[in-house]
Amino acid sequence: MPVSSFIIGTDLVPIKPIKGVTTFVGDITSPECFSRIRYELRKRRADIVLHDGAPNVGASWLKDAYE
Repeated sequence: MPVSSFIIGTDLVPIKPIKGVTTFVGDITSPECFSRIRYELRKRRADIVLHDGAPNVGASWLKDAYE
């Protein structure tokens, strides 16, 4: 990744500070999070968007994660 890359991170819980990365707490599926990402990007275009989000499909995360 080029040194000049602009990186944004968002999660439901605070992300430990990472040098050169803009982070904030947000739900990637919410309109507010989308607006915040657009604000942070300003006029820049995203080369890639990655997320580790998954729907809440069960009552037990540990059980769901390992089945």
